[in-house]
Amino acid sequence: MNRRWRPRLAAAAAMLLLLAVAIAVGPTGRAAADATAPPAFPTNCPGATGPPPGYPNPPPAASSPFTYTGTALFDTGTHAYSGFVPFEVPFKGIIYDGLIKEPPYVVIPHLYASVCGVVTLPQLTGTIEADNINLATPNIYIAGLEALPASVKFGNLSANLLTTPAANGGLDAQLAGDTTASVTTLDMTCSIVLNAEFSTLTSIPGVATGQPVTGPSQSGQAEVVSNSFAVPAVATSTTCPAPIAITFNKLLGLPAAAGVGTFAAPFCFDFELEGTNNPSTLVNSKGEPLNSNCPWPKS
Repeated sequence: MNRRWRPRLAAAAAMLLLLAVAIAVGPTGRAAADATAPPAFPTNCPGATGPPPGYPNPPPAASSPFTYTGTALFDTGTHAYSGFVPFEVPFKGIIYDGLIKEPPYVVIPHLYASVCGVVTLPQLTGTIEADNINLATPNIYIAGLEALPASVKFGNLSANLLTTPAANGGLDAQLAGDTTASVTTLDMTCSIVLNAEFSTLTSIPGVATGQPVTGPSQSGQAEVVSNSFAVPAVATSTTCPAPIAITFNKLLGLPAAAGVGTFAAPFCFDFELEGTNNPSTLVNSKGEPLNSNCPWPKS
């Protein structure tokens, strides 16, 4: 291979690897192109759903549904209901200044994203659809040198809040989903699909420790971490010829076993129990931000 292409391929391979992995707190200082705040929230965030006022218990059969017309938060029209109707409470959240590391040379710092979804009660399970995630384009650093941005697409994410209180009185959370990261170099595009689980319960000695969900329901905080994910090899495809895929894999030692890469991501969340649309406007009794540690987007 011509030596002049090797630095480009190394940078592209590193981007591909780590953006598939997840999120980061990176090198000291920032490049001019590094993100500094979460992007705006998605425009199609889901609304609340649930049984309307006066819904029968036990719930009615399909042959004799309950009809409701009203303006409740959970229902603003006329609908016929039957069977069990779960409460689905909408939420908004942000990931801010996260960190991914793939030793010995690769770091993705300053990862920011805005998300929205619903939490189902009483199960305390959450879902985030793929089109309800806005990610600020991150930069990848190879041995301290800035590389190129990459294209990242998330699949649907699921979350569970554990009902047993954590030691600090908060709630532990577990998240899982898949991420597809692609990098284009030399007019060729190669991708990795990563399936990973992240948890507030995880502790990675010397790297990061998860923090359970704490704080007010409209401006809570937590941190999820992981080093349990394996990183697959770049696969050959119609857009990623075998020589390029092999080069990526050799440069970064792929596939990599679980425990090599690490992920840490602080986040804030807003359960919209009162139908609040923009958590950046929430203030306490003194007119101060409800949680000054949460850099909520303005829209």
